[in-house]
Amino acid sequence: MIRPAKLQDVPPIQQIINSHAELGKMLFKSYAQLYEDLRDFAVYEQDGEVRGCVALGIIWGGHGGGAFLGR
Repeated sequence: MIRPAKLQDVPPIQQIINSHAELGKMLFKSYAQLYEDLRDFAVYEQDGEVRGCVALGIIWGGHGGGAFLGR
């Protein structure tokens, strides 16, 4: 199920993002950054576990950007 991210999703979101950052595929995100941008995130949940996340936000000039990451 895909749903909007909740406060309790921040730790698994960070784990997913930072595991990709360790591979050099993206930048690391702190808890502070994730809590600040939480409204931009949705998560993919399966069997009660967050298995993926996506963020879509307006960057500038009305253009959006997003990326889906999974475990």
